[in-house]
Amino acid sequence: MTSPVNVSIQLICNRIRLSFLALIVSSSAPVQCSISRHATFKLSDLGHPVITCGYTDHARQYQVAAIFVVSRRTNHEYKECFWSLSKLVYNIRGVSKQATTVMGDAEDAPYIAIQNTPGFSQSTMQMCFFHVIYNVRKRIEHFPVDDSMVIMRFIMDIHLSGNLREFEQVRDRELYRWKDRAHLTKFIVYFEQQLLQDRYWKWQILYSPGGFATTNNPCENLNAVMKLFLQRRWYHMRRLLLKLCVVLELSSLSSQQRPIIFLFPPPI
Repeated sequence: MTSPVNVSIQLICNRIRLSFLALIVSSSAPVQCSISRHATFKLSDLGHPVITCGYTDHARQYQVAAIFVVSRRTNHEYKECFWSLSKLVYNIRGVSKQATTVMGDAEDAPYIAIQNTPGFSQSTMQMCFFHVIYNVRKRIEHFPVDDSMVIMRFIMDIHLSGNLREFEQVRDRELYRWKDRAHLTKFIVYFEQQLLQDRYWKWQILYSPGGFATTNNPCENLNAVMKLFLQRRWYHMRRLLLKLCVVLELSSLSSQQRPIIFLFPPPI
C-alpha cells in the first residue's frame, strides 16, 4: 500500500525543485513558514486522494510546495508526505525547516502525523475558519433567523478576538446566554466539544503568525482550480501524475501564483 505514495512523492518533488529554489531565500537561517495542507478527491480512477501542501510567505502569497497522491489518509501516509517535504527543503537549502503553524481541517490522522514529524512537531495547529463556518451553517440552517444571527455574530466575535483574555470573556459570556435557550442545547454541546474544547479549537486570528495573511486554508482554492484544470475527470495513475506535473510547472512560472494560468487546459 505504500509503494504508490513513494512513487508519487518522488515524481512530484523532482519537478517542483526549480520553483522551490526560486521561492526560498539563500540565507543559512532555518526556514520558518506557515504550512497549509488539504486532501481532495475524485481525481484518480482508483479513488486515491490527492494531498496538496503549500506555504504562505511574508509577502502574503500562497506558494505551492508539493502535491502527493496517496492510497489512504492514515497517520502513516501523512507522515511520509510531511517528512518528504522537509527532506526536499533540506536537500535544496542544506538547512532544516520549522513550520510555525500548520493549517488544515479537523482530521486526526494528519494531526498525529504532524506531532511525530521533525520540523512540524513544535508548530501550532490552526483550524481553517472556512471549515468552522461551513460546519456551523450546516447545523443552524433550520434555526430561526434571530438565533442564526446571534450564533454567527458570536462566532465572528470569537474569531476576531485580539488576545486570549478577550477570547475567554466573549466565550463565557455568550455561552451563558445561549443556555437560556433550550432548543439550542444540542448545538451548544457540539460547539463546545468540537470547536472550543477539542484539539481543533485554534481558529481565531490571534493564532495567525505575525506577517501572514489569513485564517482560511488557501489549499481550498488551489484544489478547486486544480479540478477545473483537470476538467473534473477521473484519470488513471500515469495520466494523473503527468497532469499534476503540469500544474506544478505552471505554478512555478507565475510569481504571483494567480489561478488564471490554469483556466485553459491543454488538449488531451
